[in-house]
Amino acid sequence: MFTFCFYKRRSPLFSTLVIFFTLLFSSSVFGKPTVSNIRFGEHVDRTRIVIEVGSEVNFSSFLLANPTRLVVDLPEVIWDLPEGAEKRSYGFVEKYRFGLFKEDVARLVFDLDTTVRLVSKFTLDKDESSNMFRLVLDLEKISKKEFEKNLLIAKKQESLVSRDATKQIDTSKVTEERSGKFLVVIDPGHGGIDPGAISPNRHFEKNVTLIFAKKLKKELKKNKNFDVLLTRSSDVFVGLKRRVEISRTAGADLFISLHADSIKNRRHRGISIYTLSEKASDKEAALLAKRENKSDIIAGLDLSQESSEVTDILIDLAKRETMNSAAEVAKFLLDRISPKFKLIKKSHRFAGFAVLKALDTPSVLIELGYLSNKKDEKNLLSRTYQDNFVTILADLIQQFLGDKRS
Repeated sequence: MFTFCFYKRRSPLFSTLVIFFTLLFSSSVFGKPTVSNIRFGEHVDRTRIVIEVGSEVNFSSFLLANPTRLVVDLPEVIWDLPEGAEKRSYGFVEKYRFGLFKEDVARLVFDLDTTVRLVSKFTLDKDESSNMFRLVLDLEKISKKEFEKNLLIAKKQESLVSRDATKQIDTSKVTEERSGKFLVVIDPGHGGIDPGAISPNRHFEKNVTLIFAKKLKKELKKNKNFDVLLTRSSDVFVGLKRRVEISRTAGADLFISLHADSIKNRRHRGISIYTLSEKASDKEAALLAKRENKSDIIAGLDLSQESSEVTDILIDLAKRETMNSAAEVAKFLLDRISPKFKLIKKSHRFAGFAVLKALDTPSVLIELGYLSNKKDEKNLLSRTYQDNFVTILADLIQQFLGDKRS
């Protein structure tokens, strides 16, 4: 009753609060607009996408094939979308995903069930009822042949040079100042629009791997003989090729990619380490590598233009001594981790992970555990467990590289 009377009198304080909270939730007071809803209009041969955002923004879009996707890039925003809405289908849209693609760029990727063309895109002024601006994109169904023709025209019109997945990481300073130091490149798997595995409790692999990577870097840096580079230090998307490029350009002594898987069997738990091989050690390893290697496609950029034949050649060209060194690293780590941490059976595994294909850097991929398992999930989110694991891992890395050099 008090609230009702207070509202009817329209006190100056109430008006001020209304204005404040409207600004806060419709467009962040810190300058980041809020995306609060995505609506769809369905017609026989057309689908309209309406993105509601708290302030007027510039946006760009483009289409991709195999699979057919519509990609929409926005300035960095705050996502406040209804939970689960992205998993439902609307018109031509099977589902969609969103997240930070790179610094200052947010990305929406709409998976489409047919080939289309973008008929129009425009911004509607602020709606009085919702207090939101609306970004509108109209899609029209076309034949596959016409779709492919339009993509070729688009590629000719623009030089796809500017589609880098992340800002350049300056490795020159590290290279110049190394002076005999070991360099370890740590790769936190996934990031930005690519969340990786998701636990039943909605914990994302991309967040877990970043926490472990930062802690491992901090621990290794305590040793004055070590330099460390992260392929990403925040929640941004980094292409698989770019991750390898960072390691190769810097001349790393060791490349470590961190991951945390999720599978249907929720009883399955434990740590494993993967190294590169032409053939996967088992069906699960093959499926995992196939899924991980699609990260670039998931994020809206298909960077895997090479044919399977070229990929096979790259694997064949991998230096035998580099692959052997990676296997040595895996065995060294697993033998010494096993008394202290839970490992899966056959914990040294082999698969064709894209991030392990550096020809001149020993590279390993550490599966920290399974987010699908309650106990592993609890450990991976525990500060105590994180600290214990990275302390031991950092010590073993130092031992291995020190022994190899001496």
